[in-house]
Amino acid sequence: NKIIIRNIPYETPWQELKDLFRKEVGHVVYVELFKGPDGRPNGMGVMEFRDRETARTALEKMNKHVLMGRSLILREVGPPMGHGGPGPMGGPGPMGGPGPMGGGGMGMSGSMMGGGGNSASGISPQLLQQLGIDGPVTNSVFVANLDYKVTWQKLKDVFRLAGNVVKTEIKVGKDGKSRGMGTVLFDTSIEAVQAVSMFNGQSLFDRVMSVKIDNLDTERGPPPPKLPSGLKSIGMGLGSGGVPLQNINQGRVVFPLFQVNICGECNLLVVHIMQFDLIFTGLV
Repeated sequence: NKIIIRNIPYETPWQELKDLFRKEVGHVVYVELFKGPDGRPNGMGVMEFRDRETARTALEKMNKHVLMGRSLILREVGPPMGHGGPGPMGGPGPMGGPGPMGGGGMGMSGSMMGGGGNSASGISPQLLQQLGIDGPVTNSVFVANLDYKVTWQKLKDVFRLAGNVVKTEIKVGKDGKSRGMGTVLFDTSIEAVQAVSMFNGQSLFDRVMSVKIDNLDTERGPPPPKLPSGLKSIGMGLGSGGVPLQNINQGRVVFPLFQVNICGECNLLVVHIMQFDLIFTGLV
């Protein structure tokens, strides 16, 4: 009777979220909103209902509910509660029918992050083939057939539903006007692949977007870090792909690709890894 909620607007108080679900769904026992290492809300939380039936109703009614311009993403804790086909994240869910990341073992319980995947990203070749992705996988996507009124900010607002967007760019002509195409740079390659799955073939302002992995700069690789005067080179860091770890403070290392949240009241440990949640019960 617990659910994980993602993509919560950062300014939403827990009481407001609880009141919303109580009005739309029914009795809510408990709500906790998680915070990041900086002490600020990270857009995730856990909600407990009085029974599984109410939790199931919440999944069916409130998944993709728009709150302050952001679509809430709901996921059950524990065994699947849905009675339909594969849902959006690959497990059985209440929505029925294959979702954009569903079916064929493409969720975390399937082969998406399994062994034998793309050596650079850990993504299974079966998933890449199903999405029509050939060649190297990067953390950037190329978006074509955009409406000319789409700005970089609009592009960012849309694609951050797939992950943490670092930068967006709209390609313009010599006259400074949009050419109807752009790029989106994510934190990780798995987010870029998820963006292809979520948005390729979807309509934005009545124009069907074409979204594909942008691998034009793959061979060049990321630019080397600027080194202090007198230092000729550096070795590999301890982060993903040799990137140095960041935010090392008071003996605690904060990895950029995952985050741990503890809900003592709900007896849950939630590990958030690259847009996926690993949920452990009875550990806290």
